[in-house]
Amino acid sequence: MRYGFHDKGEDKSSEIMFDFARVKHEKEVRIVNPAFNNSKPYVFGQLNQTFALRLGAGRKTALSKRMFQKAVVVNFNYYGGFSAMLLKPVYLEIYYRDNDQSTGSFAVEKYDPEKHMDQSRIFGRTNFFKGIDEMKLHPGGFAKTAFTFEWGAEEDEIKCIEAGAVLDVYPEEIPVMAFSKNRPYFLSVYLGFNWGTRW
Repeated sequence: MRYGFHDKGEDKSSEIMFDFARVKHEKEVRIVNPAFNNSKPYVFGQLNQTFALRLGAGRKTALSKRMFQKAVVVNFNYYGGFSAMLLKPVYLEIYYRDNDQSTGSFAVEKYDPEKHMDQSRIFGRTNFFKGIDEMKLHPGGFAKTAFTFEWGAEEDEIKCIEAGAVLDVYPEEIPVMAFSKNRPYFLSVYLGFNWGTRW
């Protein structure tokens, strides 16, 4: 979400922005256990799911002018501000055989890399809301740049394709994966579609 203030007489505007995004570690690979029917996908070694909450301000500069009504206008945007990484622990369904080995049952447990090494017993991840009351927040900052390609038949409407990159930086490593290197920063590229109203 964004709210902008156009500078009179200039092809620039100041903007306030809010982002909420799912951020992934590059080693996150979803797998399923073929030993079970209807098993659920999960990421082996994932300690936490990560979400970035960003609040910041920036500027938008028009690199081209609207020469006619349906012309495409190219803008360059840059932003910076506060970023909070929300960490939600991962819970899995684990299969345990009974003492007679003929039957078994499932238990929901928080993923422990030392306890849950046997992938053959992992049925999959539980529902999204399990562990949401254990979420932790890591404060940091972000920088974001993007190009937008804006068009629209009406002067007061905004329709645009946006392509850009975001860098989130934190003072300590963010524990996402158990068996891969975790870092205190996340670099993301994205492509999006925006719409809104100008008045």
